[in-house]
Amino acid sequence: MRLIVVLFLLVCLIKIIYTSAMTKKEKNGEQFYGTTTLDGKGQVVIPTEAHKSMGIKKGDKLLAFGMGYDMLVFSKLSKVEQFASHFAG
Repeated sequence: MRLIVVLFLLVCLIKIIYTSAMTKKEKNGEQFYGTTTLDGKGQVVIPTEAHKSMGIKKGDKLLAFGMGYDMLVFSKLSKVEQFASHFAG
């Protein structure tokens, strides 16, 4: 139950950030990393610059959130855990 609440709060936070980014002319810390293609297995490759910039390594767990308007957002699980522990504390 606690995890569901934390995930709900995270989704709300992502929606706030997304809405805020859409209304601002400057994209504070946001970056476009290029395009990727869905392969026959339903997998996508995260662009190399995103790996480097965000510190994503092989084996890292990512959460995938649907944000409406056919938008998919990935978040490192480790960051969600930090976010959850911040609110739990």
